[in-house]
Amino acid sequence: MWVSENSDVKVDLVAPNQSLVLARKTAQVSLRVAQLEDRTLANIPVIPLVDAGQPDVGISPPLADVMVRGVADSVRALTRSRFSITVPVGDLAEGVYFLPGQVDYPAWLTLIGLDPPEFQVIVGNADDVDVPAEEVVEEGTPGD
Repeated sequence: MWVSENSDVKVDLVAPNQSLVLARKTAQVSLRVAQLEDRTLANIPVIPLVDAGQPDVGISPPLADVMVRGVADSVRALTRSRFSITVPVGDLAEGVYFLPGQVDYPAWLTLIGLDPPEFQVIVGNADDVDVPAEEVVEEGTPGD
């Protein structure tokens, strides 16, 4: 069945197993149709989740973009304050890690993506951590 506008539809009911008998064979369902829209919310702060007593943690990049899909009117009214991006660091030892971000967003949206999906996490004093040369990007040098 294809639905392109708001409508009321009669549907057949089916019992989940043979030992159940339904009091009704059909039900009336109201369908509400709305246009969907995609939106990117840019520059949302990334927050490291660190266990108490852990060393300082740095996150790079400190901001990320979240791509979502939802009902057009609601998506247009969204603000960045409805989102949070966290990186669970926990009790990792000092070092450099690449960890995925986790997005907290309203349940009525579909999360399409996070850019970037992973973040460089430096646990402890960055001066004491050896970062492999291929992972170091000089300031002003274009990246891929």
